[in-house]
Amino acid sequence: MQTAAPYFSLPEIEDDMPLNEVDKAWIRETIRNANKVQEPGVLRRIKEWGGIALVVPFLILAVNQWTGYVEFRTSTNLKLTTIEGKLSNIEGQLARQQISSQSLLSPEDFKSNLPELNAAIDTAKSHNIETPTDVLDRLQQKMISTDEHASDYWPVAAALISYRSQNATSFDQDLLAPSLPNCVDSEPHPMMVTKVGPIGNPLEVTEAYYENCRFTLDSPKDDAFINMLIRTKYPTIVFKHCRIIYSGGSFVVISRIDEDNVPTIAMSGPGKGMTISFHGPTLQFSNCAFSFSAIPNIPENGKQMLKQFLAQSGPTFAFLPATHS
Repeated sequence: MQTAAPYFSLPEIEDDMPLNEVDKAWIRETIRNANKVQEPGVLRRIKEWGGIALVVPFLILAVNQWTGYVEFRTSTNLKLTTIEGKLSNIEGQLARQQISSQSLLSPEDFKSNLPELNAAIDTAKSHNIETPTDVLDRLQQKMISTDEHASDYWPVAAALISYRSQNATSFDQDLLAPSLPNCVDSEPHPMMVTKVGPIGNPLEVTEAYYENCRFTLDSPKDDAFINMLIRTKYPTIVFKHCRIIYSGGSFVVISRIDEDNVPTIAMSGPGKGMTISFHGPTLQFSNCAFSFSAIPNIPENGKQMLKQFLAQSGPTFAFLPATHS
């Protein structure tokens, strides 16, 4: 409630008042001064600082509102993250259950449900959901006995090989990281002669090997480098704890050698410069994570590789002699 300032009226001063002009002037000045509002110090300060006095409460209110909003958003985001995590886990568990159910289907039902199996494997893999080995073994056998001309056969074969290998390595994120170095950016650890005969001929050797890197089977660059090593230095190379990538294309890597008198010039240890006989796969993959994908019409050597890897249970995989369907 606003308090009215006191007001004094100025009576009319008649000319015939028994006052001289000086007295009249004094009376007028006194009344005029009385009419000026003499406000208390606090009220005067509020008026002088009125703008700030009005703004400060709004600033306090705004800060409080913003703090509450931030706390609400933070709490909401945490709850949403928790919910998303739970939903993701549920989705992964459902995919694992579907994979298990697919492994128990009859041959005909299994064949007709390959697209659903492909989707379930993809979901389980994306959520790092492990599946019991016995379930994967059943799927392996069903894929081996299923007609390869069935819809989605090759995409499922690639997906199952990948999922099974990543399942075996407990979805090691180091192997799946994009920053994993390319194997062919350097040479492998060299072969070494560990035992020689009476004339210095090699009797036992260790393989050349790569470790903790990635190799792309259908990369022309990677294939050219590996082929150079096989032809000139090492008849066999082992990839240990590596990521092996196949994108469904053709590849020209030398997969097997059946030769006598393979030079050992690049080997270290005794017997260097001698020759050995080698009959077997040039590439072996031990405890590796496969990242395979395939389209229905993949090239013939891609089909051969997928069939061979489907037939092997690991932890070491290798190219086998080609078979023809």
